[in-house]
Amino acid sequence: MKKYHIFKRTGAALTLLFLASLAFPYQATADSQGFNVLDGAAPQAGTLMSLTSDPGVIQQADASSASSLVGVVDPDETPLNLQPGQTSVAITGSATALVSTLNGAIQVGDRIAPSSLQGIGAKATTSGWILGVAQGSLDAGSASALRTSITDAHGVAHTVFVERLPVLVKVAYYVATAKPSTQ
Repeated sequence: MKKYHIFKRTGAALTLLFLASLAFPYQATADSQGFNVLDGAAPQAGTLMSLTSDPGVIQQADASSASSLVGVVDPDETPLNLQPGQTSVAITGSATALVSTLNGAIQVGDRIAPSSLQGIGAKATTSGWILGVAQGSLDAGSASALRTSITDAHGVAHTVFVERLPVLVKVAYYVATAKPSTQ
């Protein structure tokens, strides 16, 4: 099993603190690589990461950094000869990722993209860069999901569920197709 190591930016530490207690039942197999984290803080397992303008340095991914998406923090830090401050990042293969219902419920086969929540993915609803394909489901009925409230730019609160889901990681540009109308 190959492992990737990557570093995390702490800008969304508050957002991710509540995720620390989520269970990690999925055994992933992924190719991983070591990266330096922007602020040197170790990112949480499952955090989506993007490259910064500095070579080999990563930060938590969000929708604005999707074009430099590199992978997801690998929870099994088996030795990759990591240097201090480096983190293992899964760049291909099966891994778990932090995802939310921000863009709707996630079903097996849905594409997962970076969201407006740093380090957390969501269902891809438009064309753009994706982390990979969901291998599990997440909705309001998911027993192990963490329920939280997010306030949008207009001041409206939305209930969102967050959980770690298995994802087949393969960063790619996804072209959304229009669904035929049902008239």
